[in-house]
Amino acid sequence: MIAAKICKRIRFLKRNARTRKTHLDPIHNNITNPIPRQSMGCQGFNTEKPNNFSTADLKQLIDRLAYVQLDSIKTVERAHHCILFSRNTSYTPDMLHRLAVDERQLFENWTHDACTLPVEHFPLIRLRFAREKARLSTSRWWSGAGSKLPELCHFVRGEIETHGPLPMRHFTDLKGSKPNKPGMWEWSPIKTAVESMWRTGELAVAERVNFNKVYDLTKNLIPDHIHDQQLADKEAIKR
Repeated sequence: MIAAKICKRIRFLKRNARTRKTHLDPIHNNITNPIPRQSMGCQGFNTEKPNNFSTADLKQLIDRLAYVQLDSIKTVERAHHCILFSRNTSYTPDMLHRLAVDERQLFENWTHDACTLPVEHFPLIRLRFAREKARLSTSRWWSGAGSKLPELCHFVRGEIETHGPLPMRHFTDLKGSKPNKPGMWEWSPIKTAVESMWRTGELAVAERVNFNKVYDLTKNLIPDHIHDQQLADKEAIKR
């Protein structure tokens, strides 16, 4: 399990740290140099660790980190769970699901990769949505839907409005999953449409089932008082 393997690794690191003059043991604040101490603190490593770690504590941690990258690769456990567990060993994977899906205090989108972010950051990422929309319109990577993109986006919108949150499989079953040309990274027209709607903010991830995204209209998931906030570009960058 995640707890046993990571705890074993932490004990190994702590044991080695005690043999070094620098005492690099961020978990117990034994960093003598203030620069790495501050750096580790910003990452949530040398903060107080409540034993009764709750989703409220998890939200505070993610607020401090600003975002957590989501990773599909799983050896010990998926990387995002390892990241959060390393900050507090009372963390369990179901807590992230509760915070993101049940409480809607997080949302998922693309920063440098797929990430989960505090929902309060949604107005800040609108600038990225606008830039992505402009970039995708001229990118070869997103040319898979061709001239059918508006039609396919309209279709996706209608299906979600009719049936509620839907996985990619629903759309590929109806429109086909075969890309226009062969290649490992080539997408079918319908997948290109769905992904572009997600990258530009029209769709959001309602939840993940076996790590597969289930999509809904963003306006259905982000609270109105946050979704409707409009910030000037300079203000968004400043924040």
